[in-house]
Amino acid sequence: MKNENLKSVWNDQANSISIDDSHAFLRKAKEVERKQKIGVIVMVTTVTILIIYAIAYFPTQWNWFATGLCLMIGSLAIRVIIELISKQKKLSKAVSLNAKSYVKYLQGYYRGRKTIHYVITPLCFGIYVFGLIQLFPYFKQAFSAGFYNYLVISGIVSLAVIAIIIIVQIRKEMLFLKGIQSA
Repeated sequence: MKNENLKSVWNDQANSISIDDSHAFLRKAKEVERKQKIGVIVMVTTVTILIIYAIAYFPTQWNWFATGLCLMIGSLAIRVIIELISKQKKLSKAVSLNAKSYVKYLQGYYRGRKTIHYVITPLCFGIYVFGLIQLFPYFKQAFSAGFYNYLVISGIVSLAVIAIIIIVQIRKEMLFLKGIQSA
C-alpha cells in the first residue's frame, strides 16, 4: 500500500473520517502491509532455497523425495501467488476510491482474507508439512544419526515457530478488520 497515495486520497476527501482517525488508520494499515510483505519475502526465500535444493538433489527417478519437494515448493508458491494477487488488488483500489469507499472496500477485503487465513493457509501449511515428512526417510539414509535427529528436531521446532507466527499475524489482521468495521 502506498502511504503517500492513501494520504493524498484522504486529504482530498471531505467526509466524516477525521484527520486523526485517518493517520491512525494509515499507521495500522502500514503495519499490516509491512508484516504481509515480510511474510511474502520469507516465503519467496524459502521457495528459492527449495528450488535450488531440488535442482541439486532431485532424484533421477520419481519417488517420495521428489514428491515431497514438489509439494513443499508448490504449496508455498501458491500461497505467494495468492498474497501477491491480493496485494495488487488492494493497491489498485487505494488510489481509485475515496476514503469512505476505500474503508468499505478494506472491510470486504479483510473479510475475504478470512478464507485465505482459515482455509488456504492451513491447507498449504499441511501440504508443506506432508511434503517435509516425505523427505525424512531419505534424510535418514543420507545423513548420520546425529544430524538426522537434528533435522527432525529443528524441523519440528521451525514448524511450530512458523505456525505461531502465522497465528499471530492472522489475529493481527482480524483485529485490524474489527477496527475498521467500526470506522
